[in-house]
Amino acid sequence: MFHNRKDELKALETAYNSSEPEFIVIYGRRRIGKTSLVKQMTKDYPVLYHLAEKLPFDQQALDFAEQVADETGSFKPQVSDWKEAFEFALSQFDRRVIIAIDEFPYLINADDRVLSHFQKLWDEYLSEEDIVLILIGSSISIMENEVLDYKSPLFGRRTRPMEIKEIPIGSFRDFFPSSDHEDIVRIYGACGGVPAYLKRFDGSKTFWENISDNFFHQDRYMFNEPVFILQQELREPSAYKMILKAISGGKHRIGKIANEIHRPVTDLPRYLTKLERLRIIEKEVPYGKSAERSRDTRYVIKDNLMLFYFRYIYPHRGLIIKGNISDAMGKLKKDYNRYLGHIYERIVKENIYDLDIPIQRCGRWWHKDKEIDLIAESDNTVYKCEVKWKNLSFQDISRILEGLKEIKTPFEKDKKIKYIIVGKEVEEYQDESLHLFGLQDIIG
Repeated sequence: MFHNRKDELKALETAYNSSEPEFIVIYGRRRIGKTSLVKQMTKDYPVLYHLAEKLPFDQQALDFAEQVADETGSFKPQVSDWKEAFEFALSQFDRRVIIAIDEFPYLINADDRVLSHFQKLWDEYLSEEDIVLILIGSSISIMENEVLDYKSPLFGRRTRPMEIKEIPIGSFRDFFPSSDHEDIVRIYGACGGVPAYLKRFDGSKTFWENISDNFFHQDRYMFNEPVFILQQELREPSAYKMILKAISGGKHRIGKIANEIHRPVTDLPRYLTKLERLRIIEKEVPYGKSAERSRDTRYVIKDNLMLFYFRYIYPHRGLIIKGNISDAMGKLKKDYNRYLGHIYERIVKENIYDLDIPIQRCGRWWHKDKEIDLIAESDNTVYKCEVKWKNLSFQDISRILEGLKEIKTPFEKDKKIKYIIVGKEVEEYQDESLHLFGLQDIIG
């Protein structure tokens, strides 16, 4: 099933219908749907798709030309470089064509001269042709540093960069039309919005059956997927696994992470920066503080699959490998609702702008022993927000509201103060300063 990525498809269709040659760079984490997006274009447009391999540079050009010959029914040509390969490919069409090279980082790894070669190829030839050239890559660091960075030979050539991101939780109905909202949040908490992972969940089975089938057997795809990603992207995967295990276990400050993994604090910044660039973790500072200046920084895992895996699978892999699935599953079931409290806060933060409130910015806030799930602001109003992964009674709401009123923040001077309380389901509560939302409002 192809998820209907309307905005991304529209961007590619606009590029194809442009009167100018287009050079598009598509990148994003593995399994996110980059290849499926481009292949979806083949339904309406001529697309030549080539999956790069770890082969010598000139051999790649020959393989591409031979593939074009197979697809077009032509005699296989003898080409010596990529220019001749592109000339052959374009000669097979009498209209504008899309040429997509997937896993472009493989070409770079095979021969770093490929960047200068493609620069010259674009400047002297392809920029005058009726073409949409697409370079696709799963290695975010290589695509950003070697292809998009201002130091890259290709800098300034690309006409559209497209980072393909996870699908929002509001689109999960495409995958799970018969699941209730709570199960959708449970699934999101385990694997995020990565289409390839969502397809692994069988809608006819319960959430726990799907988790057991996909994660709690050592020969299953999801049991090995997070480690595979780290091994593909990073040179010292064992060090990164220790860091992710520490963060998933509640060690969010750099000193505590260092103590947990028995490494000097000075060793950690390069590892943490790499994980940030891969979109696996992110830095959090209190709302209103500068990320560059604040000393009160926390590191959190933003990739739900990694967070779930290093919290529930990686620490118990010994039990799973031995076949003691019931004990490992028991630990997960006992803790999962608490875990989903954090996940639900994240969902609310991502979707709060879609609610009927004029919010312009928001974020988590804390100071010493005081903490508020979200502070949100408009021009003249501050909203203090509490999120609970539970059904909220009248008494619950009253208690939470009083707690929010007691906590004073630095953002309230000369502004109206209002409150937001979010639960799974909420009872009616009358207070002009309060907005109440349930799970249906957030993801429905």
